Amino acid sequence: MSDPSPLPSTWDACDSWATRLENAVSSVPPLTGASNYHPWAKKLQIVLSGVRGCLCLLDEPPDASATPSSTSPPAAILNHLDATLALVLVGLLSPALVSQFESVILDHPSRAARTLWLKLEAAYGTRWSFHLWQSVQALSSQPQGSTPVTEFMTSRKQKFEALKAAGYDFDRWFLDNLVADLAPHFGPTVRGLDFATLTFDSLYAAVRGVDDSHRLHAAPPSSSMTLAAFGTPVNPRVPSSAISASTSSIQRHSFHSSPLPRTPSVPPHTSRPGTPPLPPSPVTLVVNEVTIHRSTKHRSRIYLLYHYTHPEKKHSTTSRWDSFPAFLIPAIRGFWASTPAPPLLYYKERALALLPPTEA
Repeated sequence: MSDPSPLPSTWDACDSWATRLENAVSSVPPLTGASNYHPWAKKLQIVLSGVRGCLCLLDEPPDASATPSSTSPPAAILNHLDATLALVLVGLLSPALVSQFESVILDHPSRAARTLWLKLEAAYGTRWSFHLWQSVQALSSQPQGSTPVTEFMTSRKQKFEALKAAGYDFDRWFLDNLVADLAPHFGPTVRGLDFATLTFDSLYAAVRGVDDSHRLHAAPPSSSMTLAAFGTPVNPRVPSSAISASTSSIQRHSFHSSPLPRTPSVPPHTSRPGTPPLPPSPVTLVVNEVTIHRSTKHRSRIYLLYHYTHPEKKHSTTSRWDSFPAFLIPAIRGFWASTPAPPLLYYKERALALLPPTEA
């Protein structure tokens, strides 16, 4: 990266230079992360090459022992131009990334633009960071649906192993999202698990076979089974078509007209007021003193929320946030921001307060 054009050498020229710079970068889309870093960086270098001396500020600084060029601006003007370019770069970041990198301008007053450029490249421009972003995207919420649980968990485990092969530890996040994506009929099984010691193998062993049992019990009953359930004997002399018609009538009247079975004390021709079905009772999950509704959308959030706001109960010697790279912190902030506040506002505020400093 080079730019033979000299930088402005007077304060009056600095103002017009800054105006041209801001106009040039107005067409550059914001950087959102590893997903669009490479096209963003390429577009930015193209527009910066059209502004006098901009690329010089992003190059390797000259050797301190070298004789300064006669066209080099004074140190005060050079630092001002460098800070101006750094502020423009921060303005090209998405709001979720600004808090991580804006402190670079104060921490590196003489080479802020180049330092920020290198930090962005290290965080989002390497092959490893892009592959990690792809792996995280692959592990995003994908409900089980009608997929058998063994097939669903095996497929998710393969994606997770690819993530760990990159040298990143995502065990807790992976398990919480995996549990949240299981089908609803695993609720009783999941509520009996110890989340403090939960592993993939223990979860797999707990839910293994539950799917087959659920499918067996959820299968529609045959005509003979339905008639037997209502105490109606099957007469071999009655045509099967009559049995089917009778069965359909029984199912229509018994399963849709009223949630209560008929009793001999109420004549069939007597109209009875419709009895509305009772609302399902909320299923709750108790996780380390925090009781919440079993919502597949929020349960894993609350568990992680408590997990990181109570470090004394974490079975690990590492820091609470050491396992999260810098470019995932904005996603974590958004994760907690969408978590319902009452009655967990206290835990939510603590989690947000415990996020790492803004410096990348």
